[in-house]
Amino acid sequence: MNYWFAEEFQDKSNNINISEILENGYTIVKNSVDIVLINEFLGDYEMLKKNTLDNYSHELDSEDYCNGMYRRIVNLHSKLSSARPLFSSNTALTITDYFFGESTSLYTSLFYERGSGQDCHRDTPYFWTNPGYGYFGVWLALEDVEPDAGPLVVIPKNHKIIDTELFRNEIGNMERLENGQLNPLSALLWQEYQSKVMEKCKAGCLKAKEVIINKGDTIIWHPQLMHGGAKIRNNNLSRKSFVMHVTPKYMNVFAQDKYFDASFDSENISRDTSLDYSKHHDRLFRETGVWAIAQKIFLPVQE
Repeated sequence: MNYWFAEEFQDKSNNINISEILENGYTIVKNSVDIVLINEFLGDYEMLKKNTLDNYSHELDSEDYCNGMYRRIVNLHSKLSSARPLFSSNTALTITDYFFGESTSLYTSLFYERGSGQDCHRDTPYFWTNPGYGYFGVWLALEDVEPDAGPLVVIPKNHKIIDTELFRNEIGNMERLENGQLNPLSALLWQEYQSKVMEKCKAGCLKAKEVIINKGDTIIWHPQLMHGGAKIRNNNLSRKSFVMHVTPKYMNVFAQDKYFDASFDSENISRDTSLDYSKHHDRLFRETGVWAIAQKIFLPVQE
């Protein structure tokens, strides 16, 4: 793996998108996916919604299902084949290929029909690799983003605020399970971490910015970039997007119990060749055999 995040890394690409990620923490790749492919996927999604999703809508709260729209569908690429070109045909992946020093594969995906409304946060505690930073967030707009629909929010340049091992260990020591291990799903650790990073952003006068992009455009963000979703000011508006969490092949992804234990970085972790992948147009997709509605209702891909 190319340790692109190291201080001695020198970008020799002369590529504006790569320079923007290094400087601002994110970049926008215009017209990265053919509109025809997007429309084909959206048509298939509407059929899935009618035939399957709507059978479960009564089990969801207003955060996950509002005005006939779903907030988060997990690994829809495993259920709908038309979702696969949104990744495999996305020209923005040449950027992540450059940083990884090898071909980019899809680790997980999220489909949003409406805005996430999430507070600004870093993904790192839930997407930690060994060696670190073997991950990027890739966000594809499936329609023109309306300002009142809850567009993506980023805090430019905050990726340069470095998490020290001491800082991570201090947070990890705040809550442990009875066996002394860290809780990978701890809300306390997550909230404490995000709060402290936000304090550093404010101290550095770094401010949030809404990103308005068009159908077919892709945003790539640095693994340490704080991002979220703006408040939805009009609940009648959709904000269809396809979010891809990408890694090199066989790069396992760990959660908070590893991130807040800085000694994990020193462990010699090899690639996990047991991870199951499928292929589409020379791009690899991690497969788990399930997909999920709102990360609450898990369904088998093969029924």
